[in-house]
Amino acid sequence: MERPTVRNRLPSFSSFAVIRQFSSRLNSGMDRCRTITQRHWLILQFPILTLIALVFLACTASSAQTVAPIDAPVLADPPSRVGRLAPAPAPSVTIPTVTPDATLMLYPAWTRKFLCESNAYYAGNPLPGKTIRFQTPIAVNPNQVPQVLEAIRNYEAMTGDLITFRIVDSDPQVGIVFIEGDALDRDGEPGCGHVTSGRDPQSGFAFSVTSDGVVNSCLYVHLGSVECDPAREGFQCCSIAEHELAHALGLGTHFPGFTGIEGISLELLVTLTALYRVPPATEVSKMCETLPVGALKLSPKH
Repeated sequence: MERPTVRNRLPSFSSFAVIRQFSSRLNSGMDRCRTITQRHWLILQFPILTLIALVFLACTASSAQTVAPIDAPVLADPPSRVGRLAPAPAPSVTIPTVTPDATLMLYPAWTRKFLCESNAYYAGNPLPGKTIRFQTPIAVNPNQVPQVLEAIRNYEAMTGDLITFRIVDSDPQVGIVFIEGDALDRDGEPGCGHVTSGRDPQSGFAFSVTSDGVVNSCLYVHLGSVECDPAREGFQCCSIAEHELAHALGLGTHFPGFTGIEGISLELLVTLTALYRVPPATEVSKMCETLPVGALKLSPKH
């Protein structure tokens, strides 16, 4: 038998034509199938989506009928029904009232000691054992003295508006008046500042208060004289105004940190804050009697 050559193994030209024709018909048939499938899907898509929507609406309607609204009122059981306990009443909440005594006990012992000595038991206090002070805002006639206006602003800012003032142009019946140029010292000689109960610089100093512990008169603060030179004395102009204003606000005597030219010190600020944090006529006699012996030594500077 003759062995076939390579040429004899290759398909004839007619075989390639048949394969090409078959491939073309196959592709054409697949295209027609895809077209038919797409048409069928478009036809079936609408009823399928419609069926899904109907099922969803049916489920929603069923849920709305079985679930009560959130804000629907709930009726309590009738009292005649046996075996049900009546709901327990809500417990009453009592907010504790912060008393003046409790407020003062929040302050250091040295503050309470200064308050007792300089206000409650000051010799010019007509209500011994009780606090006395102005009601705020306090009417003040500064007579356009620049250092007075600065001292007033400092007190309001440093006390967080616990102590406030109302500026007036004339002498108020109840309040504080500043007078410049006629201050006297303890010996009656020209000095830097002092407080009196009358306009006369030699009229003396004492508080006039109501039975409720509220100052009901006008106090006069005298500032400066020919013998008082702030530059020579080594203090700021407003420090004397701050010091004398503290006397008028209710502190009758000096104590460590409140001696003369230091202005608003820590001791002065805390003591005045304690005084104006509680109502006038607060009874502090028991507090003053129970102060520890070494309370003065607890001062931040002494």
